[in-house]
Amino acid sequence: ALAKAAGLEVNARGGIVVNDQLRTSDPFVWAVGDAVEVANPILGGRWMVAMAGPANRQGRMAADNICGRPRAYKGTYGTSVLRCFGLTAACTGVGEKALRAAGRPYHAVHIHPRSHAG
Repeated sequence: ALAKAAGLEVNARGGIVVNDQLRTSDPFVWAVGDAVEVANPILGGRWMVAMAGPANRQGRMAADNICGRPRAYKGTYGTSVLRCFGLTAACTGVGEKALRAAGRPYHAVHIHPRSHAG
């Protein structure tokens, strides 16, 4: 709501539209993190990914761009790991549901190694 009220271009979900240098539709405003849509390097197009690692990287890259050191953000793959009650679950990339909806072929791999997350 704040970005839209400020006149920035937002997507249908309210995510701030940025270019590969994380610059918004206002040439004097950059945005990073959970609030922005970024490139989806797997399916193409754009998506919003709420993860601390990519947000941190985007912040550093935006700072470089602001200071005149051009850097391009190529997108987010979306890797996550969860540890709960001694069990670990992890995923990377796009889930089966999204791949199926996009008509993309895929293979799911389920492994049960020892856990080392945490």
